[in-house]
Amino acid sequence: VLTWAIGLVSIWSTRRYATPAAAEPGDRLTPLGGLRLFLADFIGTLKVYNFRQLLAFDAAASVSYGVLISLHMLGNIYFWELDSHQIAIILAVPSLLGVSAAMLSVHWLGRRLAKHSILQVSCGLLIVVGIWPYALRLAGLMPENGHPAIFWSLFAQMLLWMYLFILRAIAAQSLTADIADENDLAQGRRQEGALFAASTFTSKMAGAIGPLYGGAVLDVVGLNRGMT
Repeated sequence: VLTWAIGLVSIWSTRRYATPAAAEPGDRLTPLGGLRLFLADFIGTLKVYNFRQLLAFDAAASVSYGVLISLHMLGNIYFWELDSHQIAIILAVPSLLGVSAAMLSVHWLGRRLAKHSILQVSCGLLIVVGIWPYALRLAGLMPENGHPAIFWSLFAQMLLWMYLFILRAIAAQSLTADIADENDLAQGRRQEGALFAASTFTSKMAGAIGPLYGGAVLDVVGLNRGMT
């Protein structure tokens, strides 16, 4: 409900900026013609070098997100031995706080760092944040399971991870808007819709790969029902 409400507010607030494009004389698209036009626009966006690089960068981040989410739950249960109440808090509260913190700080960061720098730094830190509790445990620097420090370490990890992930997403979308100008200069036409559609499609497809990879990993390691 909250998502729908925010979406409606966003649409209503920005409707005056959306101006329909003038139709070309004789334009009547059949379903097949519309699909052909969509594919042509999608392929056309890949002609821009910077957009191809951004898509690859964003796809890698989306795959890592899917992997982390799918395996993080198992890590909380089997590796850290958290109870259901602790897991529920770690999945919900840090996400809300991380998104809020990103929205509040992105303007301040944007005045001090270039967009591509925010993208690079956030992705680099995502790698560190994603593994540091496990690295400390393997190094013998984490307390035994059941200690309060375990819960708060994992809480902080998820909070930082969501904050950085949202920063990465904001920077990527902002760069896509800039690339629309580059595409206009290179091809002589505006393709914001195609660029954002290609970016969103690639991100969603890559995000779906993560859980598939996580499932394959579980098959390889042989984690079966009833194991402790």
